[in-house]
Formats: sequence, C-alpha cells, structure tokens
Amino acid sequence: MQRKGPHKLQRHLHRYRQILTILIAYGFQEVLSIRKRRFAGLKGKSDLSPEETRRIKNLSRGERLRKVLEALGPTYIKFGQIMSSRPDILSPEFIQELEKLQSSVSPFEGDIALAIIEQELGKTCKEIFKSFDKEPLASASIAQVHKGTLNDGRSVVVKVRRPEIISVVETDIEIMLNIIPVFEKVFLRSESLNTRKIIEEFGNVIRREMDFTNEANTIQRVKENFSGNPDIYVPEVIKSHSTKSILTMEYIDGIPVSNITALRERGYNCKKLAAVCVQLMAEQIFGNGFFHADPHPGNTFVLPGHRICFLDFGMMGSLFPGQREYLCNMMIGISTQNIQKITRGLQNLCLDANFESREEFEYEIFHIVETYAPKALQNINMGILFLELINLIVSFNLKLPPNIFVLGKSLVSIEGTARKLYPDLNTVEEMEPFVRKILLSRYDPIRLGKETLLSFSELLDLIKESPGNFQDIFSWLKKGKLKLDFDLYGTGKILERGEKLINRLTFAIMFTSIVTASSLIINARIPPLFHDISIIGIAGLALSLVIGVGLVFSIFMRK
Repeated sequence: MQRKGPHKLQRHLHRYRQILTILIAYGFQEVLSIRKRRFAGLKGKSDLSPEETRRIKNLSRGERLRKVLEALGPTYIKFGQIMSSRPDILSPEFIQELEKLQSSVSPFEGDIALAIIEQELGKTCKEIFKSFDKEPLASASIAQVHKGTLNDGRSVVVKVRRPEIISVVETDIEIMLNIIPVFEKVFLRSESLNTRKIIEEFGNVIRREMDFTNEANTIQRVKENFSGNPDIYVPEVIKSHSTKSILTMEYIDGIPVSNITALRERGYNCKKLAAVCVQLMAEQIFGNGFFHADPHPGNTFVLPGHRICFLDFGMMGSLFPGQREYLCNMMIGISTQNIQKITRGLQNLCLDANFESREEFEYEIFHIVETYAPKALQNINMGILFLELINLIVSFNLKLPPNIFVLGKSLVSIEGTARKLYPDLNTVEEMEPFVRKILLSRYDPIRLGKETLLSFSELLDLIKESPGNFQDIFSWLKKGKLKLDFDLYGTGKILERGEKLINRLTFAIMFTSIVTASSLIINARIPPLFHDISIIGIAGLALSLVIGVGLVFSIFMRK
C-alpha cells in the first residue's frame, strides 16, 4: 500500500507560520482565534523591531494590509494588485491602499537569468547573444527584463521568469485555500462571497501570466487587431527565442508617456498624443473587445510620428459583443443625462439584475449624474464616473462579471495618462466615433441578415426536434413520470388580488350593461308602464345604482 504524503499543514509548516506571524505582527489579531481553532501549535516570533511595532500602530488598516502583502512576497503582491480592482470584494479603505502596490521587487542575479535562457533555448550565451546586460532593466514579482543584442544585430529585451516561482505560487495558492477563514476575517467585505472561487480564479490568472507563450500569442493578436493603424506600434516577438519561461521581443527605444518634459523638448504635440491614447483604448474596448488591462504610464511609450507603443501584455481584458453595446448605451445616457438609458445599460451588464428598489437605484444614478451636469464634456472624467457607477452597483448587492471591474480600472489608468498630457481633453468626443460605429452596426444589413438566418436556422432545428420532444412527453405521461414543479413566491397574494380585480371588473361590466339596457327599455316604452315610463327600465336603473354605489364603496374602502 502506497504511503500517503504529509498533510498540507505539515508540508508547508514554515510558510504557514510566516503568514500568520506577519498578519499578527501588523495588527490583524483576528487570526489568533482562527489559529487556536485550526492551526494549534503554530507559533511565530515577529522580526519587527520595537520602533517598527510602534509605528505600525499608527497606520490605517488598509496600510497595514498593504505592508502584509509586500512582506509575504510575489504571490500576495499580485493577489493584492488584482483585488485592487474589485470593490465588490474589498472595502474602499483596502482598495485605495492596494492600488499603491508595486510589482518591483529585488532582482535575482544576472548569471541565473542567463543560465535559465541557455537551458530554455539549448544554446550557450555566445551562440545566442552578441551582448547581454546582466543588470536587469526592471524586476517584477513574476519576472525580470534584460537587454541584449542578438547575433544578427537586433536589439532585444528578454523577459525571464523567476526561478522556482511556479512552486512558490502553487504553494501559496494551496495555503490560501487552506486558510480561507483568515481571508474572510481580514480581507473580504461580505461573508456571502465565495472565497474559494475567488482564490481559484486568482490561481488561474497568475498561472496564465507565468506562461509566456500566452503573452506572445496576445501580442500577435493585438498586432492583427491594429493592422493598418498608423497610431500604434506593437513590438515584434522573436518566437525562435521564446518559450514558456522566457519571452524575447524587440527593444523599444521610445519616450515614456509620463515624461512630458522630454516629449515637449522633442516637439511632440501632447494634445494629439492624449487623443491617440484614448482613441486606441476606445478601439480596443468597442472595436475589438480585447483591451490592455494595465495601461499605466510605465507600460506606454511614444515613438516618432506620434505613435503609441504599449508594453507588458501579460494582463488583458475581454468584452462580449453584447457588453460592448450595453456600454455604448451607457455612454449615450451619460452624455445626454438620460437616467433610464444608464439604468438599462447597467442592468444589462449585471449578472443578476433583480432590483429591490429600482426607483431608489435610478435616484442614486440621477444624483451621480447631477454632480457632473454643470461641467462641460471635456471636464468629465469618464473613468472615475464609470467607477462611481460600478460602486453604486456593488452597494445595491448586484453582481458584475470580473471583466467589467478590470475595464473600469483600465479606463481610469488610460484617462489619467491622457489628462496628464492634456488636461482639457474631451474624452467623450474622442470615444464617440467608436460608440457610433457599434450602434450603427446594429442596423447593418449584413449583420441583420446573418441574425435572421441564424434565428431561422434555430427555428428549423426546433421544428425538427419537436416530434421527438412531444413523443417523449407523451411517453412520460403514459408512464405517469411527467411531473411539473412550480415554486412562485407570493402566488397566493397575486391570485387573491387578481380574483378581486376580476370581480370588480365583472360588476363594472354588469353596471354598464344594465344602465345601457334600462335606458333603451325606457326609451322604447316597453310595458308595463307607469305614467308612460317602463317599470322594467326603472327597476333596471335602480339595480344599477345599487351595484355602482357598492363598487365605488368597495374601491374606496380597500384603497
């Protein structure tokens, strides 16, 4: 019989102790009760000095959480960065601090990076490079970047995955899943959230990011999406020098978009650059539905001809065609201050849009839009406004798909970059052509024809399948196996009110009919007569009077 391996808790005992010790050292005493229940025997001593301990007491809860993630290393830093775009999971005080998390960490030795490259490509350094800088250009949580020159003379940058990072990440995710109560106590804003699913989704995201073949494919896709667009430059991937662990791309010799002084000295038109940044993001969102999820200034360079070059395609976002149309409706609603249009757009974006109070929701949207109403369109920050609407959805306990949160963060980032270049940029105006294109595509004859053919095809399939389906139903009926279950909340009250409504409607019809018939009888002088007036007609009018008074009394008494 095969012997079982050690329990997860025992296998990573040192890491468990480190995590819990750091949490307690930074003032998250809630984990003490959890440790007593689930991790009895785990003890740890804080490495913090008395001065640091005193300083920590003066930090906010959000600042302490950021310090914890930074102390725990790459996996937790990446987790914090991703969670910083999820106001449905974390409270605002945490969001504000986690947005400050930097991927920059201490680099590993250049010789180790070179050894990884040689092992991956199966060649020596001299066979690959004419020159290679062992000092990295940048060092992040998952990889670091080195500059080099290939033997064919091309200048390149090589992104090298950190050694042992996969085992570190897998260990940390395994521990995260085993200390879910800690996350629920310290991190999450609602106990109703599925913590296990959140951590598993994070695991899938970071695993994709650690496989550089995904990023290489993404760069190729972006290049194809913008084929023929002169305003963007997508760096070339050197596929012969790229694997899962290394990614080799051409070196981009540009000016960071954040270096406004250098841009002006080189004669660049900052207003044009700002407009191009927003237009490229709008084309990604509304045109392709595939957008850069982290377009911060450090990832955005300016090349000659006012071309923009985005770097680091490790994190991307996607939008379904329907979501793009809903976003277009929202933008039109915002620009025209049409509250109903904004509400419908938000409702369509939600996974579960059952409003407890739609009127209250619309009022809150009206209140948000009203704060922007006095401003000119060029002064409206669309990214911030979009985030406010997202936060409103979260406050009403409505669920949004994760890609919408990522979109909000991307909009804020690119619009912030654009406004640093040109503060008076009219974002709405720059995005309007792409929004109009999406809306006009709804009425494109080719698209309508395709949708009609598809609907007709589905109808034919339904007709073809119907005999078999009916045969199954009749077979179940014969065998007594057909059972219909209805569970309609409040059905009794609905039926009761419906019955009262029908009764009143019946009496109203009777009242109208009797009055009409009695009037005709009186006018026709149908006998027996009294003083030349039909007695039957008089009796009918009297009966109708009783019915009418009773109906009015019933309505007023029951409101």
